Amino acid sequence: MARLTDYIALRIIAFLALTAVLYSSLENFILSLILSAVIVAVASVLYGNFFASKIKKEYMNAENLFRHFLIRGNAFAAEYLCKNIRAEYNPAQIDDYILLERGNSKRLIFPVFKYSKISKDEVLKFYRLAEKHAASEVIIVAKSVERDIFLTARDLNITLSAVKIRAIYRYLKSLDALPPRPAPAKIKKQRLENLKLVGGSVFSPKNGRRLLFSTALTLLVSFITPLKTYYYILSSISFILAALCLFMPERASGGDGVFDIKKKR
Repeated sequence: MARLTDYIALRIIAFLALTAVLYSSLENFILSLILSAVIVAVASVLYGNFFASKIKKEYMNAENLFRHFLIRGNAFAAEYLCKNIRAEYNPAQIDDYILLERGNSKRLIFPVFKYSKISKDEVLKFYRLAEKHAASEVIIVAKSVERDIFLTARDLNITLSAVKIRAIYRYLKSLDALPPRPAPAKIKKQRLENLKLVGGSVFSPKNGRRLLFSTALTLLVSFITPLKTYYYILSSISFILAALCLFMPERASGGDGVFDIKKKR
């Protein structure tokens, strides 16, 4: 969502800046708008087809790999990682963790994919399972690990180490074992839904009132500055955006009336 918002905002800013520069040279507002739109469109196409091609090919980066495991759960992550650990470690999946056994040494791997940080209660769970399997080390696979987790592990007298998602990404990539990219149709549908969501949040009546205030403020500034044309352009654009916001139908709230507040009789 943030990347899509940045994508739209960057092109709007580039369009407005180009329009102002071209208008100061050409002194033709309509022609400046058309040329700015063409330049921004061509630059976007060139960037998407040439400069960003490598990014498109490497869709499954570390962040997307984290999200892939996060959505499907730790048991899925344990199963996926277990299949890609070398056979010499004798990996075995048990529920949502992996047992490694090599010689007389046993280790446990816990994939912990979550938005919140790893809690001390989870470290206690790792400790109990390590005692159960007589494991000498506990390895956590996570996006990030806080320092207090290691302090808790030290108090419990267990050897705890962490492997970050970036290291897992590089490891799976070296084996050519990264999860496949979702189907293009799904990606296109998701982008369309994201665009609708951004449009609904940006072009809202609340933002329309703010843009109207911005329009009035810009017009006032135009009376006290020699750059009248520049502020006329900004106020015109702000007014057009405000009109779009005010005439945009307001999104219906969810719940279908379940949580509506009824007036007391």
